[in-house]
Amino acid sequence: MSLLLGMTVRNLERIAYFASYVVLAVDDARREQFLADLEAETEAARAAIKIRYEKRAQEDEADIKQLAAEQSREVEELNESYSTKKAQLESLVKGSLMNETDYRNLARRVRRADRSWHGWYGAEALCSMKSTCRS
Repeated sequence: MSLLLGMTVRNLERIAYFASYVVLAVDDARREQFLADLEAETEAARAAIKIRYEKRAQEDEADIKQLAAEQSREVEELNESYSTKKAQLESLVKGSLMNETDYRNLARRVRRADRSWHGWYGAEALCSMKSTCRS
């Protein structure tokens, strides 16, 4: 079965024993749209952060150095979040594995109706991967 599916035995065991989810299908067009939306949302958030801190800097007795440090920290957190989400979306390839935490986080972020991918685990996932498997 490993040779037929192009996966290692260890990865097949992870799927069969419910240790990992396998991506069964990916809608590339939707995934690319999600990536574009993520980029746009991140840019809008960066702009909002900049405007907010510029307003605070114009207030009397504003500590410019402290505000700059806070702004830098907030932008860095936003960038890290963006990088993580982007990496998760880009890693969605048919046959790729993900742990339960990543699966649940990604499923929560993307509404079921808009989901650009489908994943599962266990024998049912292995059967779906191999069309000759019959129940």
